Amino acid sequence: MSPARAATSCRVCEGTTPVCDDVTGRCDVRCDYVKTCDGDGDGCVATMYLAQDNQTSEMTYVVDTGCWAGSAFNTLQPDDCRADNRFPGMYTCLCGTDECNGEIILPHAGAGGASAPVSGGDIPPDFLRDPPSPPVGSGGSPWPGDGLDDPTLRPGAESNNHFVGSSATASADRAYGPDNTSMLIGIVTILPAVLVLVLLIFAAYVLYRRRHPKNPPSSIFGSEDGNGNYQIKLDDFDSEMAADPSLENTLNHNEEHLPIKLDTSVGKGRFAEVWKGKLFQESEDRFVTVAVKIFRYDEKQSWQREKDVFSDPALKHPNILDFLTAEERGSGIDRQYWLITSYHSNGCLRAYLGRHVLTWEQLCVMSQTTVAGLAYLHADRATDGAAKMPIAHRDVKSSNVLVKSDGTCCLADFGLALNLDPTIRVEEYANSGQVGTPRYMAPEALESRVNLVNLESFKQIDVYALGLVLWEMLARCEVTGDVGPYQPAFADKLSGDHPGIDTMKDVVIRERERPDIPSRWLAHQGLCRMSEIIEDCWDHDGEARITASCAEERINELKKRQFTAITIDSEDDEKEPLRPKTRYIEETDV
Repeated sequence: MSPARAATSCRVCEGTTPVCDDVTGRCDVRCDYVKTCDGDGDGCVATMYLAQDNQTSEMTYVVDTGCWAGSAFNTLQPDDCRADNRFPGMYTCLCGTDECNGEIILPHAGAGGASAPVSGGDIPPDFLRDPPSPPVGSGGSPWPGDGLDDPTLRPGAESNNHFVGSSATASADRAYGPDNTSMLIGIVTILPAVLVLVLLIFAAYVLYRRRHPKNPPSSIFGSEDGNGNYQIKLDDFDSEMAADPSLENTLNHNEEHLPIKLDTSVGKGRFAEVWKGKLFQESEDRFVTVAVKIFRYDEKQSWQREKDVFSDPALKHPNILDFLTAEERGSGIDRQYWLITSYHSNGCLRAYLGRHVLTWEQLCVMSQTTVAGLAYLHADRATDGAAKMPIAHRDVKSSNVLVKSDGTCCLADFGLALNLDPTIRVEEYANSGQVGTPRYMAPEALESRVNLVNLESFKQIDVYALGLVLWEMLARCEVTGDVGPYQPAFADKLSGDHPGIDTMKDVVIRERERPDIPSRWLAHQGLCRMSEIIEDCWDHDGEARITASCAEERINELKKRQFTAITIDSEDDEKEPLRPKTRYIEETDV
């Protein structure tokens, strides 16, 4: 027999949070999605059950709603979705009018009073005395506490229209047919159990992750430094990561944030601020110190540019800052973009020169490694001979060179770096000429007259700035005696600490000035040759400048030599007032 009443449309949602009225026991399922049921004579179903809240981990009621196949209906369905609570902690109802499952009417199951429910059939007496916790609402029980207004809703009452108490099984047989009754009960029973199991597994995973944060591969951790800190093996070029190309970029593509705790701010630039941080492994007792460069939400382009440069596996070199990974954190205006690199406690070259004077040996090591980093950046071949994209740094200066713990240097801050891709059209380089820090900008960059057709022009601009950085190193070398306080290039020719482009045009282009080469440097053959390298780097004509690789070769030759001081008495100091009385001559190969 076809049902006399059926729904053509039902509310269809999963996991909504109901709102219940304490007095009437009616619960709004909070589902706005309506679906037209496919079958003839379909009904609507709603199931309310306990589940764990993902945020609070507390147990609360949620509701699943939908259509139920009408092929098994052989009796009238109620107009309202009146719930059956034969399973503890779960309420299920069927109804036969459009969208009738938008509201669930809970069974009246109070304890005590003249109309108290009577146990019958398979309803446990304990369940009647201690009914399930009410759904989320304004608090209290979803039914009146004393008695029942409608005895037909009492557990154990026989009714064709309401599936409650011990009559639920018999009523279900009449409603769905004996073959489908067990299927409905199985689905209603198993589904909440599966959901609860999934939620419990998820909660256990979250708890485990909080106690044991995800760690980077152990291969990046080296030996302990004696203070409880562990050095990053990326600095060790004989390490596993360096030897195995497949591991070089292991950390560049993390989907989860690394367990990092920011410590102190160590510097701030135009686009970002650099922090010292701790990268934990396994526990808070074992960590490595890292540098975290944080870009604001409006500086994403700068972050992206530097990230793209760092992400090239071929950029791996001992004299280029080691890159671990890039991350996006936060949202909205609080969104931040992180670049995580190795940390060097000596800081930048500019600060280091302000605190230290250099021996001849230190000068050779620091100058050679700085030049080597730039030469590799400009190269079109990697250390293994494979093809590599040449890169122009475009902001070479002493504050963008870091001093490592072993006294060597590495290039950092690639926010203005440019891939010198020969396949890119000249027009795309049109706005790439006048960038950098004015104090270190080459004449052609100051005038915006860079030859964009010849990509070597960008390398020549870097070499000019390199000459100024080498001069700053020489000015703090103690080999010839008196050493003045650190001063950046052109300090004695400028009135301010932050000269603009127009000021530098006057000094560099119109007056053709360069930092002075003191006469005492010429008394030391090593410093004299280093001065020649510097002058070849900052030549006014870009095409006349030497390359970074040429400068590296010449400094390497100087490192092989040692110089001995000799005293020369001048016969007439008045005729040769600038002639030093002490000269350093090349003695032997080291």
